[in-house]
Amino acid sequence: MSDRPGGRHPVCRRIRHLRRARAVGPLDQGVPHRPVGCRPRRILQLAHEMDERRRPHRASGVLRRRPLLSPQSSTPASTMKFHACSNGKSSADNALTCGMTSHSWSAAPAVLLLCLAPVAVTFAADTFAFRHHYIDRDLPGASYGQTCLVDLDKDGDLDFITGGKAEGNTVFWFEFKEPGNWSRHVLGRDHPSDVGGTAIDVDGDGWLDHVTGGAWYRNTGKPRKQEFERIVFDNTLAAVHDLVAADLDRDGRLDIITMSDKNNLRWYRIPNDSRQPWERHDIGLGVHAGAAVGDIDGDGDLDIVRSNAWFENVDGRGTEWKEHPVPFGNPRPPYPLSTRCVIVDINRDGHNDLVMTENEIRAGRIAWLENIGGRGLNWTVHGLVAGDSAPRGAYHSLAVADFDRDGDPDVFTVEMEAIKGDRLPRWFIWENLDGKGGTFVEWVILDNGLGGHEAVVADVDGDGDPDIASKLWRPRPDNANGGRNHADFLENLAVTK
Repeated sequence: MSDRPGGRHPVCRRIRHLRRARAVGPLDQGVPHRPVGCRPRRILQLAHEMDERRRPHRASGVLRRRPLLSPQSSTPASTMKFHACSNGKSSADNALTCGMTSHSWSAAPAVLLLCLAPVAVTFAADTFAFRHHYIDRDLPGASYGQTCLVDLDKDGDLDFITGGKAEGNTVFWFEFKEPGNWSRHVLGRDHPSDVGGTAIDVDGDGWLDHVTGGAWYRNTGKPRKQEFERIVFDNTLAAVHDLVAADLDRDGRLDIITMSDKNNLRWYRIPNDSRQPWERHDIGLGVHAGAAVGDIDGDGDLDIVRSNAWFENVDGRGTEWKEHPVPFGNPRPPYPLSTRCVIVDINRDGHNDLVMTENEIRAGRIAWLENIGGRGLNWTVHGLVAGDSAPRGAYHSLAVADFDRDGDPDVFTVEMEAIKGDRLPRWFIWENLDGKGGTFVEWVILDNGLGGHEAVVADVDGDGDPDIASKLWRPRPDNANGGRNHADFLENLAVTK
């Protein structure tokens, strides 16, 4: 048994959790106190106490934790802190933090009264603590997608991109200044996409551009002063739901993969003169959503997952494809088999697995699919069980990252507002408790009456932990922003400067 701080022994982890639950600091500080590991002299007593807390809540390999701290209603709204829970009665009940860039993972406030001024509210959950900030509280129109976190202005931090159907299909970018201060700029207009968009350096000039539908928007090098230049590469390509950048043909340059139910699954090779039409290669039938890129069969080249199937890159150059089944997806209309997918080695056996959500339906599933044998021919589905039985809003966001910095991948999603559940939407992380996908613990990391859609994850503020940025598709009238559109930033407090 390890007695060092941060010991990985399961009993040590359980004790650290209990001590954190007791040591969440004064409610006016906004950040939990973090003890430094476990000492052997109280192991038996504390382990037994922890077992008594957990035992009734174990089901299907997922631990459902009870709330260990309730907020004080007298605490000022600007400093309220909540210990998240997953037993169907969240802390909010007790009181009144690029969408489709490459999806391979590499170890790489209570509900506020609407009359309150904007405040940052911190939620703490064991090793997870996030502070919510608004990026924008009054986004025009609706139907936003094309989310990315990239450094558009070369100032050393990450900015947020999203495009919607307002003001002539406008794409906006938000300049990060500090967690609660973002400046909105117009990136470009008349985008021909749905939610599909990603930022890459298309023309090799050192500035990140934006690809969306059949057009790309060239960064002139003056993103704060000039809108990006719109250039069409395929005038027949529109209504793209998924758009991923990856090097399919192994020529050292990124290609663009697109898909929706209105188009097939295809990829484009970007020519030397990127202003010319791009070379199109068809792969297979499309569905509304669910494309991800990664090496499924372990042969060293990139394959493509599409909801209930994956396509083997037979020749390693993207010119020959073979379809294989994947046991996931729901045929329910109006968007049958739609998913979100991340390709990642969850159990650390050297083979890429899949993490997937059913993303366009109420009460959809979330699971990881174990790649038995590492060839993509035999899959075992491991469901991530919800901590309560109430039907949830659609899981249209999915990210995998080491949110608690313990060395293994955790799973994030957030409920939509437009496809709503029985409760106001919440934000969740499933903690990879044993580091190998054998046991996941669900945490509610934000429960303040705001939903999300196409959330993206990256270290925005440069402090070494992954943060979360999101926005809406369409708002629900009872959301905590007065029924208006919003974009949101969840600042991860795992590391503080």
